[in-house]
Amino acid sequence: MRRGSTGHSMVGPDATVPTCGITNANGPFESTMMEDFRYYTTQFGCTAVAPDNNDFCTDPTRGSDTNSATETYKHATGCKAGVVVNAYALHDGAHTWYATTNISCGNTGNRACSGTTPYNAQYAIDFPNAVPPTGGGTETEIIWEFLKAHPRP
Repeated sequence: MRRGSTGHSMVGPDATVPTCGITNANGPFESTMMEDFRYYTTQFGCTAVAPDNNDFCTDPTRGSDTNSATETYKHATGCKAGVVVNAYALHDGAHTWYATTNISCGNTGNRACSGTTPYNAQYAIDFPNAVPPTGGGTETEIIWEFLKAHPRP
């Protein structure tokens, strides 16, 4: 799962979903990114989460729109049947597919690659073959590297 820190997501049918969720008193709500992560880790019986269990939002109340600059990823391991659950916050990201943009840079602190370029430096660690100098760091390359590392049985 991946959600952009500008309050947009690549999760859900065609909806734009904030990282910190949406509260709607008159209808359906959108869960937070951490609620989604916890749902999948529970469903698959994962036993460990790295680097920590902190929320992606500084105020974990649904609809708070308080994206954390320090919580950038979660990895769940020890899941049933070898399932892997990963979640990434894409800093300065929007509801779009980054097919030609290097989203893996920004390795120094939480600074974007160049002004408005979205990024998550953890991609360079988790998917070294998808990022420069081997790859271009695009979202497509990162997804393919994940799928190659986790083939269906």
